[in-house]
Amino acid sequence: MADLPGAPPDGVRPVSAIMSATQLEKRKGFTMRKRMTALGLVAVLALMTVLVLAGCQSGDIHGKTLYSVSIWDGTSYHLGNTATITFGETGESWHYVPTGGGYEATGTWTEEDGNLVLTSSILGTTTLARSDDGSYYSVQGTEELFGSRYYLSEEQAQSYSDEYAASAAGRVQGILEFTAFTVNSSISQTVEETIAFADGSADFTKGEYAQEGYLFLQGPAEGAWTASDHTGDYSVTVDTMRRTNMGSDAEYTGTLTIGGDAVEYKLTLTDSGRVSLSIESLTFTNS
Repeated sequence: MADLPGAPPDGVRPVSAIMSATQLEKRKGFTMRKRMTALGLVAVLALMTVLVLAGCQSGDIHGKTLYSVSIWDGTSYHLGNTATITFGETGESWHYVPTGGGYEATGTWTEEDGNLVLTSSILGTTTLARSDDGSYYSVQGTEELFGSRYYLSEEQAQSYSDEYAASAAGRVQGILEFTAFTVNSSISQTVEETIAFADGSADFTKGEYAQEGYLFLQGPAEGAWTASDHTGDYSVTVDTMRRTNMGSDAEYTGTLTIGGDAVEYKLTLTDSGRVSLSIESLTFTNS
């Protein structure tokens, strides 16, 4: 379900889920990847959006309805649900209606440099930034992590949602290649695992663990994906996209294949810029 930030359905703040993100231009070489910051993550996701749809014109929002189709699943978020914001024929009123049991809201709006600033006693202030070509409005703040957008027709909103979902694997690859990962090591570890992605190739090197003095096996079990090295061309699939941590984190899950060897993964992004990649019992982060 796509909700505006602020109102608490079932104890969770609904957040609008309708913006976008374009394909990240791949960074060349392992040495060119930098640690991701909050600004870096937003920039990456913004670069990974490819969409051209016609629509909104500055100053022409009276009497209009904006639509968004939820792209994400999760608590209080449901893939495919539609939310609307309807603006009064005159004056500065608006009415927000989510689907799937969320809270409705009303308030007033102003226009600043073509952007819509929505205010209500329940939701506080939310800014919808108008795209350069006027084809959509994107929700600012935390929602930039989720590609949240509003369009002038439900058809346009659905088309964007479909394209965003279809390009998920490319977004994940872009994030993997942008990020310099380090493993969260354990006390028993003598050599850390490494993983790196660049130009469609990836390298994973296994770690080494001290066993003496420990009752249980340290490190991955024999035969586990993380118990051996993997190198070569890589690919990813995306099976789910979920909003976690009260709707503030973006989580992708699917299959990572390096050199023909496949393993399940989970990639988690936060609006503070933290990126974590979980593979079996290992977690790699950008910090």
